[in-house]
Amino acid sequence: MISRCLFSKPCKLVKNERDKGFTLIEMMISLTLTGLILTLGISLWMFGWKAMDQETSIMQSLDDEWVLYHALTQDLTCSTRVNTDGSFLTVDLSDGEVATYGFSPISHLILRTLNGNGEVVVSTNVDRVSWQVVNNELHATIDYDNEGKSNEAELSLTPIVASF
Repeated sequence: MISRCLFSKPCKLVKNERDKGFTLIEMMISLTLTGLILTLGISLWMFGWKAMDQETSIMQSLDDEWVLYHALTQDLTCSTRVNTDGSFLTVDLSDGEVATYGFSPISHLILRTLNGNGEVVVSTNVDRVSWQVVNNELHATIDYDNEGKSNEAELSLTPIVASF
């Protein structure tokens, strides 16, 4: 075939339609577009992952606050007396039992005990807690720490049955 091309007719340097392939410019453009699409995809994936982590952190904080709120509301509904020294909260219940809420700075937990027996975790990731009784209303200020982000929660509850 080479000899035929050399001797019978002049060879063409122009591509035939059957000669398909990529030129250098086409290859550079396709690699650039592929890189942009991959970069965009990875950025979106990382953004979604970060948003999911933030959502999880917020939901955990709200869950902790809800468990504490629910436990306090339940105890205050049937309370006869509430005492606090700022760090501990003692609730005398109408059935003669005593519920105590305390903060453990080592484990960063708020714990509830009933008659001094057992401990139930009612809130986690706590940095600081303060209890106050003002005008027949319980005020709790809790500082949460979720992965380096602090969040302060304030609860104000009034007992339904009894007075302080």
